[in-house]
Amino acid sequence: MTSGRTQGRFRRKGDTIELDFDRRDGARYERNRAGRLLIVSWGRRTYLVSPLTVVDFCNAINGGDEPRCDRWGDYYLRWSDWTASADQRPRLPAFAAPYLLASPIQGRILRLAEQGNEVASLADQGMALLDVGYLDGLKMGMPKCKPNFSQALREGER
Repeated sequence: MTSGRTQGRFRRKGDTIELDFDRRDGARYERNRAGRLLIVSWGRRTYLVSPLTVVDFCNAINGGDEPRCDRWGDYYLRWSDWTASADQRPRLPAFAAPYLLASPIQGRILRLAEQGNEVASLADQGMALLDVGYLDGLKMGMPKCKPNFSQALREGER
């Protein structure tokens, strides 16, 4: 297997791929850093996703970034699978499945976080009080929303 300037070996163990990378100069990456990837099937697509970022992968699906329609993305996708259908829901590990929403959660900004006169900088960081939460389907690790804060400031939603 070769990717960019990194090459190494891999082996499949069940629904995971274990990677053992070498640097070009021959120095080994740490075993945990090279790590393993989960094989995630979604319709006729096959993704490789780090167990550390599988919740982020769910967030990408929830946010509409996956399934993508071109080869560029944040998650490894088998060559040309961007043209394949992604029917139903991806096969995810049990711990990650609850992070995949059946439908988008919509809410309103009740108040932007304020600290002195730094409302704009806090808004840029995405800190706000919303009218949705756990009972609506949000879980720790999910981005709470992707609002246009400058629009909210103009409309006075704080």
